[in-house]
Amino acid sequence: MVLDTASTGTNICTLFMSNGSSGWAYSLTSNPGNQFQISGASLQVAGALTDGVYAVGVQAVRGATVITGSMMVAVTPTDFPVPVSTKTTLAQFHTMADVQSQSFGAGADTAMSDSPYGSTAILVTMNGGTNYYTSKTILGTGLDARNGTIRFTFKPFNVNLTSFEIRLFSAGTPSSPSANYHSQGGISGITSHFTRTLGVNNGVFESIGYPVNQFKPTGTGADLTALKYAALYGRGSAGGMFCVGDIDFYPNLRTKAAVIPTFDDAWASAYTIARPLMQAALGGACPIMIIPGAVADPVNGVGGSATGGSGKITWAQIDEIWAAGGQLGAGMYSTEDVNIVNAMTAAQRTLEFQKVRALALQHGHFRDTADFGYQSGIAYSNLATLPQIKSTFRSAMNGLAGINANPPFAPSELLPFGDQWSVQRLQHGLTGGTGSQVWTIVQYALDIAVANKGVFFLDHHDDLYTNPDVYNSYVNLINYVTVLRPDVIEFKTMRSLQAPSNGDDMTK
Repeated sequence: MVLDTASTGTNICTLFMSNGSSGWAYSLTSNPGNQFQISGASLQVAGALTDGVYAVGVQAVRGATVITGSMMVAVTPTDFPVPVSTKTTLAQFHTMADVQSQSFGAGADTAMSDSPYGSTAILVTMNGGTNYYTSKTILGTGLDARNGTIRFTFKPFNVNLTSFEIRLFSAGTPSSPSANYHSQGGISGITSHFTRTLGVNNGVFESIGYPVNQFKPTGTGADLTALKYAALYGRGSAGGMFCVGDIDFYPNLRTKAAVIPTFDDAWASAYTIARPLMQAALGGACPIMIIPGAVADPVNGVGGSATGGSGKITWAQIDEIWAAGGQLGAGMYSTEDVNIVNAMTAAQRTLEFQKVRALALQHGHFRDTADFGYQSGIAYSNLATLPQIKSTFRSAMNGLAGINANPPFAPSELLPFGDQWSVQRLQHGLTGGTGSQVWTIVQYALDIAVANKGVFFLDHHDDLYTNPDVYNSYVNLINYVTVLRPDVIEFKTMRSLQAPSNGDDMTK
């Protein structure tokens, strides 16, 4: 896959042979429109590109061995970006020159190739004590932060946090913090984002976001309408390390809440059950998302290796859902086996993800598939896949988030998201309840989304066909949004949610 704006010489993919990559000489045997070229083992752009999917013939020669084959190359229009509101930094942590106090651990400017702040970042080594980590940042005029997200950027390594909070202050100074503040975090919040088995070489910079109204006051003088600065407060086992980054405020881009129903693995029940229920309530509209699963089937369906159940959805059915306001998201292509994906090279993983979008483009869909849904073990915590996911998609939704997930399920995602590569979904079939409890948990999440003008992602597999409790909860969901509270919440897809803020014309 390559963008139609790519310049001559842009690398499309790296060619390789499964039985050893050394000694092979590559050449093109077919080159539609003379748009492509080979340099060494690199397939590149050769000139002006035209949108479409092209069969490019390739020959590999080593000694007397000649192997020929072809690959599909998708030339695509530029994706619309994830919208971002104008941020206000409440605590800057780019270098040690920004640090006011490092009481819970000593920091050092350390080379980090993926740092969002240049070539280095602050690496903190915890000392086992409980205290502040503050920056010198303080606003001259208080910030009204009642409707938006506090986002914290960090990079975990091998730290075990026993407590951790973000604190927001409207009084005092970073060198002498006030006793009155708002805080969010604790052992069940931020800390669980760090509790993964990571080494110093495979942590990645990420972020988490919390709606401001989830921050609870301490003392009587805390004022969210006049924030001046923020600080970290916590404790971790001595010797644990993580990179500390900025604490920012992002205004909410939404004026009402939204719920996004997603359907993984391309089960037919998304069409036969979810669609008619939705269309009956919305006058024909059907804003749901289909997330195909491996193994891709370009003729009879769009994925899902399981058999039985409600069967596979077809391309014609997906087109009907799309015409009614739905979205075809992106999933895996050939496998959901995490061990197979981890054994791939980076180039192979890139090709795996690009095939998903190329397949969709063959059926007239492309921009829809900019939004990815994590599949099975291919999750955000599986960091080996993350660079290739980021290079292929603009956002990624976690697909296995139950009510007690780690990182914790966040029913109150706001736009812009706290982390566009780890947007949290609740699986309808994994709420931890049965009978009416399923709806009780879903309604709880909906109420939080409404209170925050937030976004609630609700994921399904074949649940509407196999689980009467989920079916009843889905019926209640539609009634909640379309009858009981249509003034404060609406159905959206990931794409239509972002379209008003990124210029998306909603074409295929």
